[in-house]
Amino acid sequence: MEKVSKWLKSKSFLKLIMISVAVLAPIFYSLSFIKSVWNPYAGAKNLPIAVVNKDKAVKYNRKTLAVGNQTVAQLKKNHDLKWIFVSENVAKKD
Repeated sequence: MEKVSKWLKSKSFLKLIMISVAVLAPIFYSLSFIKSVWNPYAGAKNLPIAVVNKDKAVKYNRKTLAVGNQTVAQLKKNHDLKWIFVSENVAKKD
């Protein structure tokens, strides 16, 4: 017991503590950082995103282009986010 108390009071113990902190601090920081960026979209399914389609179809080179409708159709197939398709009035109200 006496040897342990002497060793705890010695400078070698202080050096061991300093080296341990110098090694372990970056490891703990790296682990916490990696955890925070591992899956950035994990909670995105719960985030409601309102989509208002105010696009009007146009005729171009004898074809009708309805880009807004095409985009909305693609978004409806995408279930990675919580898309909510609303009118302009509903979007302004909420």
